[in-house]
Amino acid sequence: MCVPLQTVSVSQCSGTPSLYEVLGVSLKATTEEIRLSYLKLARLWHPDRHGGSESAKRKFQQIQCAYEVLSNERRRAHYDLQWLAKLDVEDYLNRFKDLILTANGLCLSLGDLANCSEQGSGQLADCERGSTASVRRASIRAA
Repeated sequence: MCVPLQTVSVSQCSGTPSLYEVLGVSLKATTEEIRLSYLKLARLWHPDRHGGSESAKRKFQQIQCAYEVLSNERRRAHYDLQWLAKLDVEDYLNRFKDLILTANGLCLSLGDLANCSEQGSGQLADCERGSTASVRRASIRAA
């Protein structure tokens, strides 16, 4: 059963927040990785292998539906936009909690973090103390 692009919704197929989880692939998975995962899971969960079990049938249908959406670039892009819009702020912040806490603990602004990554790890200690140490070094060299 092919799902029309206009009717693809986040929870329509899988009943879970992510079709990627159904297929066991990452958000960055290629079309080939999605296809290979689908083939593996379809063989594993085919209802004929489980004596017509209802739970296996439901799992197989989830796998088929996830593949129908994620294997089509337009449907996948549409799904990704809906999925991202569905994430609530708390979930989004929890995903980046360690980065946010580390930056706050080091008293770094986002600009300081960008400068640290541009300067490389050799000057991370300067970045941790703030940018004044590297500015002081530059003015001593110039004198």
